[in-house]
Formats: sequence, C-alpha cells, structure tokens
Amino acid sequence: MNPVRFHLDQSVEWLTAHSGLALVGLLLSHTRIAKRLIRYSLPGAQHPTVTHPDVLYAYLGLLCQGKSDFDQIEPFRKDRFFAKSLGLKHVPSSPTLRQRLDLAAAHSYDWQTILLEESADLLRALNAPLTPVQATLPEGKTMSWLPLDLDVSPFDNSNTRKEGVSLTYKKVDGYAPFFAYLGQEGYGVNVNLREGSTHVQKEAAAFLSHSLDLHPPDHRCAAARPDGRRQRCLGEFKHMPHRKCRFYCQTQPPPGIAGRMADDRQTGWSVL
Repeated sequence: MNPVRFHLDQSVEWLTAHSGLALVGLLLSHTRIAKRLIRYSLPGAQHPTVTHPDVLYAYLGLLCQGKSDFDQIEPFRKDRFFAKSLGLKHVPSSPTLRQRLDLAAAHSYDWQTILLEESADLLRALNAPLTPVQATLPEGKTMSWLPLDLDVSPFDNSNTRKEGVSLTYKKVDGYAPFFAYLGQEGYGVNVNLREGSTHVQKEAAAFLSHSLDLHPPDHRCAAARPDGRRQRCLGEFKHMPHRKCRFYCQTQPPPGIAGRMADDRQTGWSVL
C-alpha cells in the first residue's frame, strides 16, 4: 500500500485554544455591565485609557479559563482572538489589572453589586431554565420549590502570604468563601469572599437575604443548609417572614435544635 500524499496549504485562519470565550463574550453582550461601568467614577482612575469594562472583561476571560493570577493576562495582550471575543479595545497589563481591581475593591462593593445584579438579570433575559425539586411538607402535601443551595467552600491557599489567608475548618490555610447556587442547574447567584478562619454561620442570614433578593421573584424558594447540626442562627432567619422560602437541612439535627426548628412555624424548617 502506497503512502497517502498530502497537499499542505498555509491558512489565514486563527487557531486558538480558548474558542469558548466567544460564547462568554456573547453572554456579556446581553448584559448592561459595560454601560454601567463606563459611567462609574473611580477615584484614582477618572479617565483611564483602559476602561473599566475592559479591565473587568479581561479578568473574566482569565477566570473562565481557570486562571486567577493577574500576571497570567500578559500572554493574552497580543492575542487578537482574546480581545475580539470579549469586545475589548485594550487588553490591560498585569499592573493595570491589579491596581484597578484593588481600587474598585477598596472604594466600595459597587462593582460586585453590578456583577451580581447583571448575572441575575441575564438569567431572566435569556429565560434560562430553572428546574425545581419536589418536596413533601410535614403535613404530607407535595410542592415544587426552587432550590437555593448555600455552601461555604474553603480554598487551599497554603504556603502563600495573601491577605486574609488563615486556617479554615478543613485544617488548611486559605479562604472560606460563601456561595449560593440556584436551581438544580446550579447557577451561581451570589458569592462572598471571607477570611479562612471565619465561622461558617457568620453573617449567613444577611447572605441568604441578599441571595433571595437576587433570584427571580416568581418562584417559591427552598434554602438548603449543608448541616442541620450547625443551625446557630435560627433566630436571624425568623426576621424574614415576608419571603416565600422554606428552609431544609440535609442531616438530622440533634434533638435540642430539632425541637427549636419544629416550634419555628413562621420560618418553616424541614429535614431532607
């Protein structure tokens, strides 16, 4: 059998290992993030050459590839596909990326608020599927509830000197961010970066309340706590009677806490 003879032609097409960023850019184009940030006045960066949307979109492009270090932006400064897919006029340098995000974080939580609000609006604008779960109430009635899962997921940042890194309950040095996921699809609707030594229940009620504010209002919501034995803030949740929400624990709590949950008819607790 004779070998096949191949004719090779040089192509003008771009070859890229991160073609999925085209879809990320498409999703971003359905938000008002750029319009809101372009009007945002940040002390120390009043009229920057690299705009706020370019800085934020460039960092999102890194995160979507599993990259979080600012220095990892440098190879993409000459990557035409990276800029075009995200709609960037300028790809920021590593120092610009670091300094601008530090300025935004030090000034206020406005950038985070914009991101969370626009993420929730994007789910509504695209009519993203939100799959509920069937839950049987103590009285035997079965209802559909949209799960809102709250979870503290410790990061392992051992052997680093980053600000806020401390011993987590997983016995590793890192952070203890709080996450909220909506629906069986698990859309991330809220996040709060916290020091590693922060107790898992600290400010949990405020985080839950904020997460409920962000989710679509036309769904009944079932908030699942990861462990019934850690319900140390039951009293805080009782201050949210106006919400269409029922609380579930994934494990059977001890008798003392179980009794308090049973007596708390206003909030509505159940064990999955």
